[in-house]
Formats: sequence, structure tokens, C-alpha cells
Amino acid sequence: MKFERLPTPSDVAEWPQLAVLLALEATVDATLRALAAAHPEVYENVFPRRIDELDHQAHRLMVLCVDIEAAIGEYRELIREEGARYRRNAF
Repeated sequence: MKFERLPTPSDVAEWPQLAVLLALEATVDATLRALAAAHPEVYENVFPRRIDELDHQAHRLMVLCVDIEAAIGEYRELIREEGARYRRNAF
């Protein structure tokens, strides 16, 4: 997982969605690891001559998981920027 830090209780009080996003990020990370273990050839981009539907869907899920992780990171960064902007303007 790519946690820089866990949200504090005051972070969650201000942005409750951070708690759910943390759980989602952990779930996505676990999903990626499980799929990589079950389909190492797909994870390593070394596809066999014949790709069955299960391999195809595993690859699709891995790509979507990476996209979700990126989106969560971008959202978290925007929350940080918004919080910093709010604190600057509050004083």
C-alpha cells in the first residue's frame, strides 16, 4: 500500500470520505496482490500463447485496480491542497 500516513481523527472529522478511501485502497492493494499470485504470467506481462477468459479478466481487473489507486491518490492530494488553502485563508 502507498500510505504516506494514516488520516488522523481530525482529518476524518473534516473529510469523512478518507476513512472509506483508506479501506478501499487496502482492499484494492490486496486484490492486486491476490491476482498477481494467481496469475503471475499476466502480472509480469508474459502472456502465454493462449489467453483464456480468466487471464483476460484478471488483467483487466489489475489495470482497473491500478487506475483506482491512482485516482485515490489524486483525490487525497486535492483534499490536502484544499485543506492547506482553507488554513491559509482562515487566519
